[in-house]
Amino acid sequence: MRKLWMIPFLLVVGLMLLATQAIASDPIDVAQSDGLTVNRHVVGTAVTDREPEGVADSFSYEEDELICFVEFANSGEPTDATIVWYVEGKHLYSKDVTVKTSGRYRTWAAANPNARRRGTWKCDVQDADGKVLSSVQFTID
Repeated sequence: MRKLWMIPFLLVVGLMLLATQAIASDPIDVAQSDGLTVNRHVVGTAVTDREPEGVADSFSYEEDELICFVEFANSGEPTDATIVWYVEGKHLYSKDVTVKTSGRYRTWAAANPNARRRGTWKCDVQDADGKVLSSVQFTID
């Protein structure tokens, strides 16, 4: 009878281990590469005071400009990254950036939509080796 208390204890421990494994196997939104972490990656229509505005997942082709905004944390040495724009799976434009050592390093790249570029767009963030750290997909109507 004294050892019956162990059954609920072992059950709780087992459930905690299963929950930990399930959480660990879920995909994460933040990727890391040699100290370089993407903390925020959004597409909007402007940047004001170093913050994105007009963030959405669908835009009009009549927008003057779209901004792919990226906030990094870099605990390592300054490193290169690339912001890559795609339209309907075809490469449109790339912007190379050097991310300095910082807990909060913000940068962005602009692209111009138009009536001929309607459809599915994507903006990727790649590390110096070309590994995709983050990707945002959106549409131009």
